[in-house]
Amino acid sequence: MYLHQNIMYLLQKNEISIYRMGRDLNMSERTAYQITQKESEATRLKTVMRVAEYFGVSLDDLVYKDLSKEG
Repeated sequence: MYLHQNIMYLLQKNEISIYRMGRDLNMSERTAYQITQKESEATRLKTVMRVAEYFGVSLDDLVYKDLSKEG
């Protein structure tokens, strides 16, 4: 799965900080940071759905595709 890797890629591609994304999505800094870490297995589906919508990608693509290779 590529979830955490894709979130980091999308943040870098769009020049958005982890903290800005968290603020924009009204989530705590801790939650915003945790969803970028591979060790975090407690990421909630609702949070992942909000992140996918924020970046304009499908949930499936965010989780299952390596977006860095998509262009």
